[in-house]
Amino acid sequence: MKLAKALTWLLLPICILLLARSAFAGPARCSYGNQDSTCATPIVSGWQPQPQCSTAAGWTTVGASRWIGSQWTAPQCNYQAQPTCPPGDTEVSPASWNGSSWNGPACQTPSRQDPSATCTAAVPGGYTLNAAWTQVSNPDGATAAADLGLPGFASQWEAYPVAGPTYQGVCNSYNTWIAACIVAPNGQVAVLMEQAFNQTSGSCNH
Repeated sequence: MKLAKALTWLLLPICILLLARSAFAGPARCSYGNQDSTCATPIVSGWQPQPQCSTAAGWTTVGASRWIGSQWTAPQCNYQAQPTCPPGDTEVSPASWNGSSWNGPACQTPSRQDPSATCTAAVPGGYTLNAAWTQVSNPDGATAAADLGLPGFASQWEAYPVAGPTYQGVCNSYNTWIAACIVAPNGQVAVLMEQAFNQTSGSCNH
């Protein structure tokens, strides 16, 4: 009897140790395959920011992104390319973006448009134009533009007659002038005043 009790007390710790090792060998509680109603739902992703269209120049939002329960849809975006001047024109200032559309650009087409207002404003004081500006073909236009310090040469326009200060010819005095307007590709102009009757020789029939 004493021997049986001794064996019991000897084997009891060994059995407890074996049972404990068997229990700890299983999956951890609330791990995959070992869930119950007391386990919280694991968080598998963090906060998802709402996707937006680019705010760079030319981009607008046609349709905002929507939350569909588990993720955002892609926004509908539209891109407008920056407009430029037509071929052959000179860009005075580029187009600007106002947040929804482009403004401009400002273009100059001096070779195809009558620059009347700009040429008239460049006429020196003391002269009065009595005729409209007319585009002329003058091979000396490029030379005149270079002499005036204009950036290149686009066209030349003339107005005749122009009333101005009196000047003396061989036989008579005159006040009729020709206004020559030199136009650069960027729209800049300069006006030269030329005497319409600049007689340097001949007879006065006296």
